[in-house]
Amino acid sequence: HLKLPDWACRLEGARLLPGRAAALKDAGRPFTKEAAMAKLCASEAATKCAHQAIQVLGGMGFVTDMPAERYYRDARITEIYEGTSEIQHIVIATNLLKEYASMDVQLPAPPLKHQPKSSSSSSSSSSQDHHHHQV
Repeated sequence: HLKLPDWACRLEGARLLPGRAAALKDAGRPFTKEAAMAKLCASEAATKCAHQAIQVLGGMGFVTDMPAERYYRDARITEIYEGTSEIQHIVIATNLLKEYASMDVQLPAPPLKHQPKSSSSSSSSSSQDHHHHQV
């Protein structure tokens, strides 16, 4: 029963992502990344949940009369047709990189290497500090 929350989360995500892609398409906005995310999430959720169901059922999970075996086989094929999962990863990554490239983002400068102060500058600054405190 501990697998049920994981299954529910995966399935709910798989149900919600197609709606987001459809809403973007209906609004005339780019939706390629979201459609690929929906396909990837749904196919991976179906495969993962069906695979775990077979594990829970043990040997009975592989019997062809059991729905779990058919669900796993059907789920696994979704990772192959309609664009393999690897292709969906590439589509998502490409679109993320395009989105990032179009942003005007300033990356933080790398940290400066700490350079030790010379002994003459540190003694003069300490004497200035001492003088400042006396005033």
